[in-house]
Amino acid sequence: MPAKVSETHDGENQLPDDALLWYAQALWAARWFGLCCVILGLAVGAMVAWREPGFRTVALVRGENPAIGYMHRNYWDGVSRTIQSQLKVAAEAFRPAVDIAVKSEADPWLVRIELRHVTSGEGRRVIEQLTAQLPCMARPASVTDTQPAGTVPTDRQPGVEREIQLIEAMDQLQRQLSVMWPEWDQVMQAPGQDSLTNALPNRVFFNEGMLRLPFEDVPHAERFRRLTRAVGQVSLRSDTATATQSNESRRQLTGLQQQVTRLFLLHWAAHDVFSAAADSHSVVIDSVHEASEPPLRYWLKYLFVGGTVSLGVVFVLVVPWYWLRQNWNRITAAGD
Repeated sequence: MPAKVSETHDGENQLPDDALLWYAQALWAARWFGLCCVILGLAVGAMVAWREPGFRTVALVRGENPAIGYMHRNYWDGVSRTIQSQLKVAAEAFRPAVDIAVKSEADPWLVRIELRHVTSGEGRRVIEQLTAQLPCMARPASVTDTQPAGTVPTDRQPGVEREIQLIEAMDQLQRQLSVMWPEWDQVMQAPGQDSLTNALPNRVFFNEGMLRLPFEDVPHAERFRRLTRAVGQVSLRSDTATATQSNESRRQLTGLQQQVTRLFLLHWAAHDVFSAAADSHSVVIDSVHEASEPPLRYWLKYLFVGGTVSLGVVFVLVVPWYWLRQNWNRITAAGD
């Protein structure tokens, strides 16, 4: 907008020197339009404030596992993200009646839940329903204690079946080795061979970052190592015992070795301490706090926001309109 005195080409009145005065004149020229916009904005703000919930509940949810302490932050970090995602999905069933926000805390085993609701006590009921829908809450924590003696819990059956498959595969590999190299067991246990009971050079001990069992401590590890080393020796031998074997037998031996290796790696991974202790994980509600929000606070907030937004809309619409009205003759005269 002009800040200095300017004159139109057709001798119309000059514009004022004060730019602020020019804006004030523009708003005054559309005062009725501006007043209607302000009233409309205040009405919208009042309507939003009227529908605002009057109570706010904050809850702290904590993951616990008697087998894993809180010093293992790398484990709880993944568990916390899983709990947050599950809570966010479960919260969709309560919207839009209840406004629910799930937030993370500095400690990964803690999750913060904030709710805004209408009636007193509704927040605690919603939080209890949310946590009850978590998979770790639906499963009894003492499932292993209620099983009869000599039985295996249902949720551990896949691991048992996988270990049985490993044993059967190693039996097949051993039979195939006995066919192709009958004296393999005596040769592998000869004094010239290194002891299979010694620890590997790269033995990994327990620490916070790596809780998987060392290779030599895994069940069936000694037998697996002896069989795989024997298969390697079969491929290197050139005596009559192996030279007369057909290619089909070699392919069968190699296929069995690959199958045993794959099953053993899955078996080894199942002995990760984190994985073994996952069934003991549960979620508890540490604390729940409910407070009523003063109505005056959010009434003033929404009325202020509604009035401010309406004034901004008036300014954005009126100033270009007033400028066009004053300079329309100069704009249209430029084309003549």
